[in-house]
Amino acid sequence: MKVCAGRATAVASTCPGWRQLDNSPQLLSIFSGPAGLYETRVSTEGQETLYSIWVYLGPACSGGSCPGWFQIDMTGTEPGWIAVGYYSAYELEPNDDVRQFTGQLCGSNGCPGWLEVGSNPYTQTLTAANSLFQTQQTYSTNTVWQYNGTPCGGTGCNGWVELDSNPAIYTIVAGGSTVYEQHFDGSVCQSTGQPCGFEGGCPGWTQLDQNPQIKFIVPN
Repeated sequence: MKVCAGRATAVASTCPGWRQLDNSPQLLSIFSGPAGLYETRVSTEGQETLYSIWVYLGPACSGGSCPGWFQIDMTGTEPGWIAVGYYSAYELEPNDDVRQFTGQLCGSNGCPGWLEVGSNPYTQTLTAANSLFQTQQTYSTNTVWQYNGTPCGGTGCNGWVELDSNPAIYTIVAGGSTVYEQHFDGSVCQSTGQPCGFEGGCPGWTQLDQNPQIKFIVPN
């Protein structure tokens, strides 16, 4: 599968504004953001299907060779999920751990370039911009959490602040320094940054729209 980037000089074609970045037949999905371009790959070893994560550091493909990709993780028999923010990339592992990429590539000692920042079996999705956010889903509700920069340590993973608890939450997307919610009924809300309180609920949201025809939202 080919990965191409626009607005660049390329080989002669009716649409010349592209340059090829990858041609790996193992490509599964790509993730991009200000912190870079990443992809997941799937391969077969014996009768086992294995997944890995790669980062693009350049250069572009040339003569059928695409040397600009470097492996940063091996996620095993299930794919990981990548969220790319302004300053870093984050991975939601198949075992529900959340890790931040530190920039170190895989080598003979494995893939050590990750810092654990979260570990919760209820984590569902990640989204990142200036900050990292996650959704968690329990049997009764959906919640939104913001990472405050404190990685996991001897006392657990305490670097998360709850922003919302609402069964109506369908999905979230990060943009700038904030996060937006899309609800099942078409409502769109923006976080003011105020966390949930022990007795006052989760008042830190401003409604921006309510339209049942909304399919998805994309931040600037």
